[in-house]
Amino acid sequence: MNNISAALPSNIEAYLRDEQNSVTEDNFLPSAFPSSLDFIRSVTANWQNVFNDLPKLAPEGRQQALIVVAGEFLPPPEYLTFVNGLCDLRSQDNLKPEALRSVLWASMAKCGFLAYNFDRPEVMPVVARLESQMSKDFPNDWKDYFDDLKSGRMKARLVERRTHDGDKMPEEIVNYDEVPYRQLSGGSVEADIVLITQSPIEAVTSLASTNRTRWSMIIALGMIIGVAVIPILLMLKIKRRVKR
Repeated sequence: MNNISAALPSNIEAYLRDEQNSVTEDNFLPSAFPSSLDFIRSVTANWQNVFNDLPKLAPEGRQQALIVVAGEFLPPPEYLTFVNGLCDLRSQDNLKPEALRSVLWASMAKCGFLAYNFDRPEVMPVVARLESQMSKDFPNDWKDYFDDLKSGRMKARLVERRTHDGDKMPEEIVNYDEVPYRQLSGGSVEADIVLITQSPIEAVTSLASTNRTRWSMIIALGMIIGVAVIPILLMLKIKRRVKR
């Protein structure tokens, strides 16, 4: 990985180079704080430069999939531009087929996004590009998926399931909440702890902020570890006393 653009934050290259970092089976980023958060923040702030340097920066499918998943944390309109850019890269053979496929398996910040907004004029061309490319790379494998997506059946099932479970609906292409993209929700270490321990997926979304500081994240994690470990150490100490 030589001659990477100096305009890119160094943590992007370091994160991609680490072979321990790979997208999980559920299409999640590795849950390694704060490095994954820093990676998300850097990719979303510099994704266009990342695309320009992609052949040198991320030549492997593993690395490219990490970038695709990090892109889920872009605001909805910019995310569509991001996906269009991924299609451009794939058509130029600068993106692996399995990396582009990760868009269809979005599980973090954009889970259900395409299905929920399938009939929006901003979304339909992006879906069409994805379908065209998938049909070339994986003939017939994704036909049923796109039939369900474009007919609205996928959205109907999604709405029914989330309504039944009491879950929030995916973001809309319009009228989405801009706050998580601009600043940390809650704005405190205590709020971080609540987010991480109770809602880890929402925490990643919320913490993917340019206003986030590495050190406050480390402090939050240290407090979480302390809360979890101290009671265990006390119990072990009590048991040792009883044995004596």
